[in-house]
Amino acid sequence: MLVSLIPLRGQKLNNISSMSRLAGFVLAPDQVERDGVGAYQLKSPRGNNIGVIAWQASQPGTQMLQRINPFLAVAAMIIAAVVIAVTVFTRQMTRRLARSEAKAVHSAQHDALSGLPNRSSFQAMLTRVLEESAQKGTSTAVVYMDLDHFKDINDTLGHSAGDKVIVAVANRLKHVLPDNGIVARISGDEFAMVISDCDNDEWLEYILDQVQDEISRPVMIGRRELFASLSMGAAIGPKDGKNPDELLRKADIALYDAKANGRNRRSFFEPTMEQHVQSKDKMSRELRLALRNDELDLAYQPLSDTDAKKIVSVEALARWTKDDGTVVPPSQFIPVAEETGLINDLGIWVLNKACARAHDWPGVVVSVNVSPNQFKHPRFVEKVMAILAANNLPPERLEIEVTESVFAGRDDTVLNALRRLKGLGVKVALDDFGSGYSSLSYLRRFPFDTLKIDRDFVSDMNGNPEAEAILVSIIQLGKALGMTIVAEGIETIDQIRFLQAHDCHRMQGYFISRPLTSTALSQFLENFQAITAGELPDGFELQAQSAKG
Repeated sequence: MLVSLIPLRGQKLNNISSMSRLAGFVLAPDQVERDGVGAYQLKSPRGNNIGVIAWQASQPGTQMLQRINPFLAVAAMIIAAVVIAVTVFTRQMTRRLARSEAKAVHSAQHDALSGLPNRSSFQAMLTRVLEESAQKGTSTAVVYMDLDHFKDINDTLGHSAGDKVIVAVANRLKHVLPDNGIVARISGDEFAMVISDCDNDEWLEYILDQVQDEISRPVMIGRRELFASLSMGAAIGPKDGKNPDELLRKADIALYDAKANGRNRRSFFEPTMEQHVQSKDKMSRELRLALRNDELDLAYQPLSDTDAKKIVSVEALARWTKDDGTVVPPSQFIPVAEETGLINDLGIWVLNKACARAHDWPGVVVSVNVSPNQFKHPRFVEKVMAILAANNLPPERLEIEVTESVFAGRDDTVLNALRRLKGLGVKVALDDFGSGYSSLSYLRRFPFDTLKIDRDFVSDMNGNPEAEAILVSIIQLGKALGMTIVAEGIETIDQIRFLQAHDCHRMQGYFISRPLTSTALSQFLENFQAITAGELPDGFELQAQSAKG
């Protein structure tokens, strides 16, 4: 064995120190426990301690900390600043979100234009007020209000002026509102008010008087004065209802009554109002079903010539008899059809039915009443043309009857439609002449083919020189304008003689004939021809024939 030994001292220790990068290597006989000194125990092959290698221990963590402490301090300051900034920003955002949320809640519950509570908020407040009133045993009034003719303001002055009126009305309602009251804007021109502790009608009347007085003051739009008015309907709980929906519904019914009776007034709910509404709703549903199932019918009232010897035209009149035999008079179902929009369907049905039947009576003109609402339909003239074509009826055998009310509002639209119909050859008659207040202006604006004198003038004629003079004047006026004159409501032979003496062109009334079914009319026309062929004097025996018919 060759054993090579190198003493651990001097250069060898320096080499080990250099290799291990540990400074201050020394060789010591015993281990010394001191801070900052590293040591390694040397042992013999037999395990005996033979010495200790010691060195100066380095502390890299401490040195590193000493080097990075300034950077850590700066980082800590930056972090602290960021934390502070985030905290401040979070608080600001929290406040903004809270304000935004409050604003959103307010916007959701209030009308943007007037600042008043909206419908949903009003209903919630009304629910709370009614619960409190029920606990206290007091009454609460709900008042529904609607601005009269508000559309006219928008149409004439623009929507900006209408907005100013809404704001002015809202401010005035808040001004007269009792301390425990609530006022809200329900929709465009509708408002609602709640008055708590309303135990007597006198108090409510006093509040509503104040409302009307306040609203009646002029509203200034620039230099222009506008005058607004309110129609109001009131319902009082718990007498008229105990829940918000019921009270609002009944207040709305009372409002409809106020508007139907002239506007700028107030109505208090009564049970008869609800019965009327329910009856009208029931009738509209039944009428719609009757139209769908073709359950209506037409009656035809003949019109004779001057000598009462020839039937020149018949007026088609809608009739409704229910399955149970109940006869619904036109005075009931026609207004319901007008209000519910069924008049368009009903009018087209009557036109089609009358034109289809006209072939049974050759040479006789069929006259049909047309509602003002029908003229508002943009394709009304086209529908009339289609009906004439479908029934292969010449236009000159159809006469359209209109009343003065057809000219209310959209004059140009109505006049254009009438001119188009007349241009097609359809005759146009002005019905109930004299019942309005501006008939002469319509005669000047539109050349009617026929002028039908209102029955009131004929019925008042008997022995009344003033009524007779008016009747003669109307006949002469119509002749001067080149129109065919028809006298309605003929019931006596004296009336016929008077009208014959003044050369009235046509006559219509129970003396000639009552309204007849299509079958009865065909028989009446045959009998009429037989009677006139017998050369009976002036055709006055028609009264007996009419009674048989």
